[in-house]
Amino acid sequence: MVERMKKLSVLIYSDFRESFLEGLQELGIVDVNIDFSIENTTINELKAEITRIKNAKRFILETLKDFKVKRESKPVLQKDLKEIINRIEKLRAEYESLSEKLKLAEIEISQLEKWGEFDPILIAKLEKEGIKVKFYSSTKEEFLKIEQKGYSVEKINQIGNTVYFVLFSTEEIELEEPKIEKLPMKKLSELITYKEHIKTLMHECKLEINSLSFYLEKIDDELNSLSDRLFYEHAKLNVGNAVEDKILFITGFFPAKNEKKLIEFLEEKEVFYIIENPSKDDNVPVKLKNNKFARLFEVITELNSLPQYYEVDPTPFTAPFFALFFGLCIADVGYGFIMLFATILAFFFSKKNLKSIAALGIILSLATIISGVLLNTIFGLQLLSLPLPQELKKFVVFTDMNSAMAFAIFLGVIQVIVGYCLQVVNKVRIYGIAGGMQPLGVLFFMLGVLIYSILYLVEGDVVIGPLKIKNLLALMPFSNYVSISFIVCGLILILLFNNITQKFYWRPLLGLWELYGIVTGIPGDILSYLRLFALGLAGGLLGNAFNQIALMLKGDGKNIFGVIGMILILLVGHSLNLILAVLGAFVHPLRLTLLEFYKAIGFTGGGRPYRPFKKFGRCLKS
Repeated sequence: MVERMKKLSVLIYSDFRESFLEGLQELGIVDVNIDFSIENTTINELKAEITRIKNAKRFILETLKDFKVKRESKPVLQKDLKEIINRIEKLRAEYESLSEKLKLAEIEISQLEKWGEFDPILIAKLEKEGIKVKFYSSTKEEFLKIEQKGYSVEKINQIGNTVYFVLFSTEEIELEEPKIEKLPMKKLSELITYKEHIKTLMHECKLEINSLSFYLEKIDDELNSLSDRLFYEHAKLNVGNAVEDKILFITGFFPAKNEKKLIEFLEEKEVFYIIENPSKDDNVPVKLKNNKFARLFEVITELNSLPQYYEVDPTPFTAPFFALFFGLCIADVGYGFIMLFATILAFFFSKKNLKSIAALGIILSLATIISGVLLNTIFGLQLLSLPLPQELKKFVVFTDMNSAMAFAIFLGVIQVIVGYCLQVVNKVRIYGIAGGMQPLGVLFFMLGVLIYSILYLVEGDVVIGPLKIKNLLALMPFSNYVSISFIVCGLILILLFNNITQKFYWRPLLGLWELYGIVTGIPGDILSYLRLFALGLAGGLLGNAFNQIALMLKGDGKNIFGVIGMILILLVGHSLNLILAVLGAFVHPLRLTLLEFYKAIGFTGGGRPYRPFKKFGRCLKS
């Protein structure tokens, strides 16, 4: 759900601006209206300093990433942070210079290794005596032709079919076929020594960088402090002028539950303030407030956008559907247990900020296991074909493709109905009762058509697993009249309450166009849910195919290579299938959520996140 907010408007004397803002930032509950695009010299200087310190920290972490020396735990310098940052920047310049020299030395060594050791001074002496020395490479056949022509050449090395040779001549000769090699006129042994010297200098540099890693915590504290100052300066710059720079005004929003705490703070200050409910025109920040289960799925909601303040938060309604859809897209007990094991390990051994993702993974893994049981699949095999206890087998509900396909359609119908129920609530909250009549009409029309079609148009029973839908609907008294009443009421509401801003006599004509969109659109949306069945089926068939290939390789089991091949096929094949299944199981339920479900809700989105003016110690994106 979206947490309830209240609007704060404050008038203060300009002399009290800084003390008031400092107190408000310390309180840390008001989302102050701030335009981060407005800047001044102080803000630009703070941003530059934050970037500089961030770069210094990043350099330390990246340089020591693969450095097998224990991090320094004792201070090596008794200096202030400014001197430490300056030293880090000097070390960075030195280290980068050494890295470039090392790369150049390695390139030159790789060029000379083909030629071995030679003395550049001797070559210079030959050049001085009028003997020209050129280095070439060619194919073996080309080299033999050059030798036969009588050129003075010396073969130095041969790698594969490539011959490396030197041409000596007293005149300027250019060989057309061979490739001339431009070599550094340096001794190979000296270059290798030079390379090792550079490595030693880089190691010494890393040791000093490692010693400075002791100050990473101090660097983080400074970044937090600068971030708070940056936020403060932005707020200070955005304080509005009410009366000739003497009286200033500030506006913002805060959670209604913190009203008492805020009033206590304001009463201690010499300010005039108004606390009121936000109007429909206010750009109210959004703070989601959900239970522990739904909170894990807020990351799915935020992939699209936050709801507007007056919209219903779709997260609690998205959560169970997304988990179920994810499970159905994989629908394999074996894969589910592998995922469960991996996500449990991730939960206990990952960083704190990743534990919620790991917990979400655990839920999705459990959904996969349950779906695998329902759909009769384990590692591409049918559960019912295995020697399992009857108590477990009775949980297998869908034993054929038709029932699984019907179940996918059934889930689509349920989610679309839930979506239109939420749209009714949304429209009533934003536009009043009249605004909620059109989606209510769509809901009535859809329910009426479904009930009438199942009872009177479909031959035979409609069975989805253990559910006999037609028999259940037949228990409804006066079902014929109920379904027709739903259809008629739905049509009336659609024709009369669409586009409530239009004149009343125009609405039936506009409603006909909307009715056409409803009749053609909703069935297509529901059919999209077949992808749940299709993905689960494809994963099961692919897993079974790998099993068949593995058994073919095994043969009678007497050949050890056949057994090894079988194991490799099972490991590689099922690993690949699991990876593809997980990717599909994330993408397609997400698509169903963001397109079909959000369309049914009438989701607008675009809400801005609640970001209180406080000392929260992180650099803001401007």
